[in-house]
Amino acid sequence: MLHSSFAGATASPALARGMARCVDAGAGWGAWFLSLPPYSPDLNPIEMAFVKLKALLRARAIRTIDALWRAIGEICDLFTPEECEN
Repeated sequence: MLHSSFAGATASPALARGMARCVDAGAGWGAWFLSLPPYSPDLNPIEMAFVKLKALLRARAIRTIDALWRAIGEICDLFTPEECEN
């Protein structure tokens, strides 16, 4: 079976123990294995928004839950529409 040889030759070394068996079992039901590229926070726009949010929250040195929620509400107004797209 082509899928088994592919999973065994390429995917198995990168998968945790037991995952290759899951991939093979899924192939029996018509499922297929999709290799994703390595994760990069630079390619994910929400990561940049979280960096900005965390920096602004740290600068305020908030110590209570109520103050935290108020600050998040105020900080959200600082994001531009372009930062919120995508």
